[in-house]
Amino acid sequence: MKIKYLSAFMILIYSFNSIAQLGVKEANTTPHPKAMLDVESTSKGVLIPRLTTGQRNAIPLPPAGLMIYNSTENKYNYFNGSVWSEFVVGGFTLPFFASTNIAASAFEIINQNLTSSSAAIKGRAYSGNGVEGFTEIGSGVRGESYNGIGVYGSSLDYSSSAAIGVYGRNNSSNGVGILAVNFAEQNGTALKAAGNVGVALEIQGPVKVFGANKFAFVHYANVANKISANGTDINNALCNGDPNALLFVSQIVNYAGTVYNNSPIAAYYNYTRAKWEILNQNNTPIPTNAQFNVMVIKQ
Repeated sequence: MKIKYLSAFMILIYSFNSIAQLGVKEANTTPHPKAMLDVESTSKGVLIPRLTTGQRNAIPLPPAGLMIYNSTENKYNYFNGSVWSEFVVGGFTLPFFASTNIAASAFEIINQNLTSSSAAIKGRAYSGNGVEGFTEIGSGVRGESYNGIGVYGSSLDYSSSAAIGVYGRNNSSNGVGILAVNFAEQNGTALKAAGNVGVALEIQGPVKVFGANKFAFVHYANVANKISANGTDINNALCNGDPNALLFVSQIVNYAGTVYNNSPIAAYYNYTRAKWEILNQNNTPIPTNAQFNVMVIKQ
């Protein structure tokens, strides 16, 4: 037995020294010419170092590609150069759970097909949430599309009032439950709600608008926009040149520093100037610096 082990050991040393390769084999065959390490057996496997999560994290300056078996989570881990990650081989085994700690997307799928029926991720649940995301900082669920819809939600439960296509919840005073952004230079829609029967969009609580192109804003009647004595032009990109826009106009009353226009008003589209105009129905002049609340809805 000693002679056998010594012979095998000498073969390994010879293989390593002569051709800079290492062969571990039950049969005394030459290592594959393309392999630095060639392990061959018909009855045994390869057992890599088994470390707990704490022992793994205590490895100083691990090189990229270092592999271990995590005995805490019973999963293979490798170091990608920045963090320890898990091996995912041949798809997912359900239920699937993985965790990481990186300053980027933990999971990303790109579908380059340009047809409208294509999707990067699709989730469906017969009871519960098809796709659910939770975050303490950042985006729980984020969808981007160059030619379609970033996030699409649909509910097939016609009998339940609790059926929800897309649900967003925010527990922070500075956070956002659902954020819709349109980066198109010209046309495009940030948030679209459609319903053939029933309610397309239901809002409970106050609505806050912000940014440069707010659909609700305050209009000031000044010398520049008082084209007629009893009227003032609304010069806003949301409604300029759009006779089909819906405008809701009200007067600001009894607010500190407000100039009140004490007359009944109306709004109409002036085709000559391609602008909407607020006018006094009793034909009295609108005072300079009178203020009006205006909300624009595009059709």
